[in-house]
Amino acid sequence: MIVTVIAGWMMAQSGGSPGSSAKLKAPPESKLPKVKPDPPAPETDGRPTPARAGAHVVVKDLKKGKWVSLPDGKKLWRLALRSKGAKAVRVHFVRFDAGKGTVWIHDGTGSGSSYTGKGPDEAGEFWTPPVHGERAVLEFAPQAGAEVHPLPFSVDKVSHQWID
Repeated sequence: MIVTVIAGWMMAQSGGSPGSSAKLKAPPESKLPKVKPDPPAPETDGRPTPARAGAHVVVKDLKKGKWVSLPDGKKLWRLALRSKGAKAVRVHFVRFDAGKGTVWIHDGTGSGSSYTGKGPDEAGEFWTPPVHGERAVLEFAPQAGAEVHPLPFSVDKVSHQWID
């Protein structure tokens, strides 16, 4: 696995999440509001107006997420966010403070990105890289023995992208 460590945060670009490694059934799914591309814009000054590459969709809550027990007894929180028709989705985290726990975002295969601490730049707010397809799976494994209620992060919006 290739791992980059910068200023207390970690992002792994390969390797699987605990949910994919344990071969768990699909996580619960939150279907986001439908998004349509803008109609073609008229030309201005003889130049075509560029089409939007995507749109932000508000995420109201993460209540559909569920805790599961892994074969080794550890707990894992899981939720899939689906934006129907998206070529890719990006997730915007706010109030992110996973401490020594880990949050994964991936396309369902387990391969994707993972974050600890307060995320990139230790700011507690960031956009993830695109997850190809219309579904992004979020998984959170708290530090061993930690009680986590509520979750140590929120997702306020997802970027629904029409263009790869």
